[in-house]
Amino acid sequence: MAVVEMCKLRLVGLKSEQYKVMDTLTRTHLFQPIPTAEIEGTGKSRDTSHLDKILKLQSRLSFALQYLSDANAEAARLIKRAKKAGVPAGFDYSPVKEGGRQIITYDDFYDCSAKEYELLNKCDELEKLSFEKAELKSEQIKIKNRIKSLAPYENIPLKFSASARSRSTVTLIAFAGGRNATAETLRTRFDVAFEEFPSDQGIALALICLIEDEAAVKSALAENGWSLCQFSFDATAGSLLEADRKRLEETEARLKDILIESLSYQRYRLEFATLYDFLGTDAEKFEAELEFAKTDSAYVLEGWVPAEKSEEIADKIKSATDSVVIYLEKPSDDDIPPTLLDNPGLIKPYESITNMYSTPSYREKDPNFVMAIFFFIIFGIMMADAGYGLILALACTFIVRFTHMEKGIKNLSGVFAMGGVSALIWGALFGSWFGLEILPPLWFNPLEEPIMLLAVCLVLGVLHLMTGYGYQGYYLIKKGKIFDAICDVGFIYLLFIGVALLALPMALPSLPGIVGDIGLYALLSSLVLIFLTSGRHKKGILGKFFGGFGGLYGLVNLFSDVLSYARIFGIALAGGAIASAFNSILGVLAVSPVGIILAVILGIFLHVFNLLISLLGAYVHNARLQFLEFYGKFYTGEGKLFSPMGERTRYIRFV
Repeated sequence: MAVVEMCKLRLVGLKSEQYKVMDTLTRTHLFQPIPTAEIEGTGKSRDTSHLDKILKLQSRLSFALQYLSDANAEAARLIKRAKKAGVPAGFDYSPVKEGGRQIITYDDFYDCSAKEYELLNKCDELEKLSFEKAELKSEQIKIKNRIKSLAPYENIPLKFSASARSRSTVTLIAFAGGRNATAETLRTRFDVAFEEFPSDQGIALALICLIEDEAAVKSALAENGWSLCQFSFDATAGSLLEADRKRLEETEARLKDILIESLSYQRYRLEFATLYDFLGTDAEKFEAELEFAKTDSAYVLEGWVPAEKSEEIADKIKSATDSVVIYLEKPSDDDIPPTLLDNPGLIKPYESITNMYSTPSYREKDPNFVMAIFFFIIFGIMMADAGYGLILALACTFIVRFTHMEKGIKNLSGVFAMGGVSALIWGALFGSWFGLEILPPLWFNPLEEPIMLLAVCLVLGVLHLMTGYGYQGYYLIKKGKIFDAICDVGFIYLLFIGVALLALPMALPSLPGIVGDIGLYALLSSLVLIFLTSGRHKKGILGKFFGGFGGLYGLVNLFSDVLSYARIFGIALAGGAIASAFNSILGVLAVSPVGIILAVILGIFLHVFNLLISLLGAYVHNARLQFLEFYGKFYTGEGKLFSPMGERTRYIRFV
């Protein structure tokens, strides 16, 4: 329930032993390097040739991974198409389900470097296959385009080279896309002989005319929608098409062979990914080393480690090499250490909500424990159904305990699982089980007593705001601003207490009247004190006077903040009313055996829909209340999460 204390590790060592030290620090997964301060007599390396080499190797591995991914997707499409057509796919392969990073152990991660040479050779083999595939694809497109161009002339027995002049005649080959095209009108105007060859694409035409009529015949053909053939091959269209189709079959067969061969490399996929990320840690180390202060034979590095692990990390370095001097220092006032949070398992998922707003700064009190309590309570009231809560808790607990989802999804599932528990509790208190009153409410039914629910929400909101102001007072006192804490927080507390004492007799008429009187005096006193102290930082009498009015006017915003919690009431009531309406519809259907079956099917769909809508509302509006109404009172944030070397991976993650 606190920000972990960090320690600055400063190390001086020999450049010949630098790799051992950096490798040891990386393997701890607890060291975050920082640029070393300028030291007289030292400089920083500007040679990035090693980094460039690593990036090139990563590029080769990235290409191989993308190529395998494309091959996997292509195989999946072919298998699906063959299955739909009821024919065999022609190869035996089970498509890989892609999504998320692969999970491996740290040992497997570091062992992959031994296979670097072999894996890079496999990348070269895949690159060759890729080049051949690209050439074949290009050839395939050319052949298909030529087949498309030649197909209209397939039925003409003449060679294209026959379309030429003799001493007195000329042979023309033409094509018209319309099936009704004809050259009959030419007979009345010219001395011609022709034959038409219909096909699926249109009609091809072979025509002989006198040389002196050539220009006029061509013009007449164009006017009637005929296009002259531009081919001059010394072969018929049929023979050319036969050769092209055979070549196309050979090309497609070779492409299929390449696909099958590519799929055989899928077994290297995890190793490619692991090596890529391993090289990434190498690049990370080198980038850190560029910021070290160095001489010809020595170097100085600095970085952050958790204080409780600092001695252990120092011992590991010394066991790797004796040629080092290590200094462990507490952060100075000028340092800005990264933030590492240490919370119990039930609170840890809520850190993602706070980090979504802003990471706590290193010197700030971790608010996650208190925020988690209010988030838990408010989430349950907003869902307000025990049935929905039970399903949500069970489903999300299963995800957290028995799946290997990414950290972000697991954290969100953890929040939802605990939110489901809260919804189960509040649903039992309100007597709502899938919108039905299966069991009597342990407290009250919100649909029958909505004002009571509104009062509960507003009281919870006041407690939430008072807690936020409490944090604000804590930080003011910590800075030595005790008077500011009394004026800015104490008087707000007095205001809330006054309002509460005034309202209590309305809820509990048996209370003596003096309770309300005390509340009135407390309320009036708080208003006077706020007026007198709100302008204390202003200059001059008028400045302080108008500052006092500004303080009173600011209470309007406070009142608005309290009313913001009415959204809890609205979402809770809407979810319950929608569930109840769905049940009424289902009740109308369930009047016969068939109707009961339809009601069950429709009921599952409708209640799942309502659960998802309620879940979305409970998460988004709950987060808004935390960010604006709670954190807005005291939270600074602007911290940077602790990001140790060796943890920033693209394709794999660790057990």
